[in-house]
Amino acid sequence: MVTNSNVSSNEMIKFPNELIKIVWGNDIEQSIFERWSQPFEFSIDERSALIQYEGGPCSVLTTVQAHLLNELIFCQRCKNDWRQSSSDEIDLHFLNALVSILHLLS
Repeated sequence: MVTNSNVSSNEMIKFPNELIKIVWGNDIEQSIFERWSQPFEFSIDERSALIQYEGGPCSVLTTVQAHLLNELIFCQRCKNDWRQSSSDEIDLHFLNALVSILHLLS
């Protein structure tokens, strides 16, 4: 999930209890779950910058940020400077970055 609002993760994400137990086990602390379940958010000041408001999966965020920058800077199908990209274009690059990460894992 990508968002530009500062809404707590438990308001935005509703996970089935069964899924939570599979991924986290039976004894997950609510504060840890919320930190690690926060959505990806773009900075208001820099449209291509991912931010997080609380501690949590910074290694995940930095990996996605690196792939996003790679997608933006080295995009061969892009006609315009990546800094001039619209929010929709940034979202598309974000999705392409996630696909490239998943492709590496396959």
